[in-house]
Amino acid sequence: LYLPSNIFPIMYTRYLAYTYGNNIVDGVITLWELNSWFVGSVIFFASVCIPVFKIVAISYLLFEVRFSRRSRSRFLSRLYRVVAYIGKWSMIDVFVVIIMSSVVRLTGLLTISPGFAIICFCLVVLITLGAAEAFDERLIWDKEVD
Repeated sequence: LYLPSNIFPIMYTRYLAYTYGNNIVDGVITLWELNSWFVGSVIFFASVCIPVFKIVAISYLLFEVRFSRRSRSRFLSRLYRVVAYIGKWSMIDVFVVIIMSSVVRLTGLLTISPGFAIICFCLVVLITLGAAEAFDERLIWDKEVD
């Protein structure tokens, strides 16, 4: 679901008779071109970097718990807590699309509506949140005793 959420349009902008679909990266590039570097960077970080980090970190934690004899339980525990903490910040892109589609409604001139990718992105966020919540942190410390 991560790839479709970044490939397909996350929102459609209709200006007069033309409709444009924009994915997350297109939106970030547009914001950077409009000199909104801070907003573009926040959206890029929260919508591209954080989900990748969460997917990789959860996969790494699962691999370490299942296959590794580890002596770095403190690091793995901190990694899990970081993943659990930053989970809710991934929804910032969804909020931007919702706010823009509700605020920007100039009758007949400009409308913004959500695209298919917003559903995929929401599912990525919800699945990674669920995976982080379902992970039992005690498993990190169990093999250290063995």
